Amino acid sequence: MMTVVWQIVRALASIIVLFFLIYQALNELQARGGPPADPDQYECHPGPGDPADLPRPSRPPVVKVIRLTDTGELVRRCEWTDALYELTKVEQEKIVLLYVHGWRHNGDEADDDRKKFTELIDRLTTIEMATDRPRHVVGIFVGWNATSQVDVWDHFTFWRRKQAADRISQSAIVTKLIGAIGNIKRMRANARDRFFILGHSFGARIVYSATAQLLLYEAEQAYPPPGERLYREIRGPSDVIILLNPALEAAVYSPVNSLRRNRKEGDYKEAFSPKQEPLLVTIATTDDWAMRYAFPMGQRIGAARDDKELTALGYFDDYITHALGENSNAGDSTGSVADWTERFCIAHVCLTRLDQSRFNPFLVVKTADILRGHNGIWKREFVDWLVGFLEVFDRRISTRTLEGRGELVSSP
Repeated sequence: MMTVVWQIVRALASIIVLFFLIYQALNELQARGGPPADPDQYECHPGPGDPADLPRPSRPPVVKVIRLTDTGELVRRCEWTDALYELTKVEQEKIVLLYVHGWRHNGDEADDDRKKFTELIDRLTTIEMATDRPRHVVGIFVGWNATSQVDVWDHFTFWRRKQAADRISQSAIVTKLIGAIGNIKRMRANARDRFFILGHSFGARIVYSATAQLLLYEAEQAYPPPGERLYREIRGPSDVIILLNPALEAAVYSPVNSLRRNRKEGDYKEAFSPKQEPLLVTIATTDDWAMRYAFPMGQRIGAARDDKELTALGYFDDYITHALGENSNAGDSTGSVADWTERFCIAHVCLTRLDQSRFNPFLVVKTADILRGHNGIWKREFVDWLVGFLEVFDRRISTRTLEGRGELVSSP
């Protein structure tokens, strides 16, 4: 009897070891299969396809791709130059949308995420072209090696791609890119320029790592003086940052969540300005198997034990501030202050506050029906809501700019 048991144990052990060796080998092949870094990370040298020689503005829809290696180096330095030239060499007012993709995608032209992002840029361009003063819409797609391009094996790459995302974050290359775009916007000083950031899955993790410290720094700079409770308006590195199904443990978000600290009776120690615009909007679906099951498993393998370390941000109920869902009876919001951070509806899809931290610009949103699955971020209902959200955001900023200049008289 013991001999049979021992044979079974040996067989199971052999299977586990074999799987581990195959897993390591395939992950190593994936890491090596990504494009190498450009030997020159400092400048784009003249040659075929030199960004300095390309006509500007580029033909719409304009999507500039910047590819990164697993260590955060540029695959082609000229891609970086081309994207920034599109912003500096075109005088037309601009809307810039930066997107960092997530798990099971890359920067290839055939990648479905890149195609869907291009469709979004095309839609925003069409909207702008129908206005009296159309702005130049520029999409910047940050690509990295987050897929094995083998569908079955892709499901086993989750944890290794998380490590790659963290190495990219540690390089600070995305922070550098955000800073470059923000500086161009600042130097242009055009009130109609906009800069929005999107991140999905591990791309959202990269975006959060690139911006969270900047946001917290600005929040502390706006902290109320002694004897007062109201924050001054907090400014971020872009007009708004949106994270979709972020592969991010709740523990990492704790410093941001602490900004809404309150006493047991619910009387918040500090309050946000009624004029405060959203800065960081996290949206997560309830049917994301990768965040619900694979993420906690990977965290536990990595020796995490605390609930906040084991649980993805979108599944940590204590940090949820809003719900996003369909409401057939709801009309579109007017963009008033109350609608904006407390309840906001577009195309019968409503964002509704659940907590009591009014005007808090850091939103963690849970949805059951507007996003579908981990990679279902391009669902039509959500894209319609997202486009409406960005449109109203744009109008609100424009209105407030005119009010600040005294060029608009607000209704009583």
